[in-house]
Amino acid sequence: MLDSRDRLLSLADIIAATPVQINPHFARTNAEIEAYCQDYAIWLPNFGDYHSMAAYMFPRAECERYLTISILMDLLWFIDDYYTRSRIDSSAQQDARLAQTFMTGMQILLYDEVQSAYEGWHYVCADLRQRVIAHNGEAWLRRLIAGLDAHLQATTLSINARLC
Repeated sequence: MLDSRDRLLSLADIIAATPVQINPHFARTNAEIEAYCQDYAIWLPNFGDYHSMAAYMFPRAECERYLTISILMDLLWFIDDYYTRSRIDSSAQQDARLAQTFMTGMQILLYDEVQSAYEGWHYVCADLRQRVIAHNGEAWLRRLIAGLDAHLQATTLSINARLC
């Protein structure tokens, strides 16, 4: 039997008892971010349910940094929802195409290599690259890419297992 020292953390354990903080730029930029996502076709019907999370997670980010974070989070939710959660059964050929799509996105983010044929969300990768470099520099971009690579590896585990 587990005692209190052996139990795993739960969400209730990590919620701080402080007043709710929301980024002050959220109200002014929310419509702009949604329009951006719709323009690049990365806004899905359920995004209204969780699109505002960045405002709570980064309550002190300055405006341009907050915009960049929000766009990045919306892109990742798009990838998770559009490419992985709805994929119940797929062929090895579809998996290979999806893996190449992710690789192209990473190449655009890392090297600004724009291919002749790619997904609409790759334009967002090119824009995010410029935004991140402008605010944080190349070194921070490389750290971000490492985190994104780990995220995509985790959310596409079944695809990676099939390709190896």
